Amino acid sequence: MRLFIGHHFFLAMSMLAAEPEPLSPAALAVSPDGKVLYVACTTANRVVCFDITNRNLLHSISLPDAPTGLTL
Repeated sequence: MRLFIGHHFFLAMSMLAAEPEPLSPAALAVSPDGKVLYVACTTANRVVCFDITNRNLLHSISLPDAPTGLTL
């Protein structure tokens, strides 16, 4: 499986940060149907869900601590 994200993903990710700081993606996971990319962002203490097909940010889930991995 090839995954191309492009600049739309990075634009959506940068919009999550209130301040210009790195989000530090620590892990990536793709949904079984290949439509959603999950990104564990360590510095931002969140997991973001990104629609691969439409290149849109679906959800941003705040966490109490930094995520270090993902499982689906």
